[in-house]
Amino acid sequence: MENRIIRLEETQKHHAREIKELKNSNKTMQVSFDKLVTNLSAIKNWVIGGVAFAIIDQIGLFSLVKSYFLK
Repeated sequence: MENRIIRLEETQKHHAREIKELKNSNKTMQVSFDKLVTNLSAIKNWVIGGVAFAIIDQIGLFSLVKSYFLK
């Protein structure tokens, strides 16, 4: 009977360690996911900024050429 109790206690400790490891890995995955979302958001902002700059550049270039030829 005493051996069963000792084995149950060891099993409980083992399960507690496994639960702790799972919680830690879950935190790590959450941090990695948050970093991924942040990086994707930054990439999206760079793309939007690049497209906006290209549009403004094209409009500016067009008006410069138009004013040169309409003199």
